[in-house]
Amino acid sequence: MKRFIVTALLTFALLTTPAVTAATVASPSSSLQRKFITSEDGTKIYAEAIGDSRNPAVVFVHGLGCSVVHFKKQFEDARLRSSVYLIAYDMRGHGRSDGPLDAEAYESVRYAQDLKAVIDNFGVVRPFVAGWSLGALVPSDVVAAYGPSFISGVVILGFGLGPDANLMEIVTTPAIRNTMGGFFSTDLVVYRQSSLDFSKGLYAPNFQVALEEQQRFVGGMLMMHHEAFANSANRLPILEPITAARKTLPFLVIVGAQDAAINSTAVRSYMTGNGFNMEFHELSGVGHSAFYEAPEKTNRLIGQFVSKYA
Repeated sequence: MKRFIVTALLTFALLTTPAVTAATVASPSSSLQRKFITSEDGTKIYAEAIGDSRNPAVVFVHGLGCSVVHFKKQFEDARLRSSVYLIAYDMRGHGRSDGPLDAEAYESVRYAQDLKAVIDNFGVVRPFVAGWSLGALVPSDVVAAYGPSFISGVVILGFGLGPDANLMEIVTTPAIRNTMGGFFSTDLVVYRQSSLDFSKGLYAPNFQVALEEQQRFVGGMLMMHHEAFANSANRLPILEPITAARKTLPFLVIVGAQDAAINSTAVRSYMTGNGFNMEFHELSGVGHSAFYEAPEKTNRLIGQFVSKYA
């Protein structure tokens, strides 16, 4: 009788317990992770990540005067999160990261060490690196320090890469170089005007940017220590190793046809002429911030690129 009761109870339990399927197995948390990570020289780097860490990772690196907040439209894209593990961090001197003041703290190897510290902390190997504007120099730092096999590919947003020391003069416009000259002024009026002019140049002329976004950018600029800003802007990348890897590493280049900061035609000609293994996209009606102005298109291109080369 006891055996019958036990058997009946087990049968009832089996019949009423839901079958374990792919849909009912808990997936890794997709909630946003926030961390302060110590780089090799002791600098604290602020980083965020979201998505399934088992997916291929993309590390987003912002531009001069910016921070992780600018990649909001990538982190909020459910489709992108479903296939890509998204990581972003504030470069040294920016946002919530430490801002050392000595110029040596902004040498190429320090940028490579920062990215390595971030991906090591999140348990990631061979990520794709997506750099916006001056953030696109970070992949060159990483390849110079650790070799091309350290990453899976490079996404360039509003910039270009190549071997020449005068890279900035080749790919940027005279207008943005003139504007950036005011960033080095200790005259607050001049600095403020340069920041406002630069913030307007981040988008296509007809793009309606929210006031909060403009305030976020200008506020980020003003929060930076003047020395940290100057060191960030003047730092020298090592470009030869990533140029040498131009055929083994895949490159996705996304630029805006109405970019006031970058000459998209020059970028395409320059990188093609240097033999980069490159997928190039020029988005019409888009300025310097394709990932913000045209997030659906940009995110789709990034997702497809990662899927192809992961």
